[in-house]
Amino acid sequence: MLVALLSIAIFVLWLWMVGGTVLQANASPWHDFVVTNFLFLGGIPGAGAIAFVVVYVFKATDGEIEFEAGPVKFRGASGPVVLWVLSFLAVVGGINWHVG
Repeated sequence: MLVALLSIAIFVLWLWMVGGTVLQANASPWHDFVVTNFLFLGGIPGAGAIAFVVVYVFKATDGEIEFEAGPVKFRGASGPVVLWVLSFLAVVGGINWHVG
């Protein structure tokens, strides 16, 4: 529960910083940087948040996450970590595919 609240607090802080900079038009010295690099500033943290939600939902519905990838078995702490990395890479790949 604490991790979820901390994640929400970090997201709100990020939204305040990036969203506020974009909405202020040219009043902020960071405006050009944020507008030019919005996919980097918004896409990467968003991909991490989506990957976290995927892992959290799987863990909440099925308990411990265990899966096999060929001859390798992922159990215990490695299951959620590997699932998070795969989810993160999938979302970032989707962003990159959509943009590029």
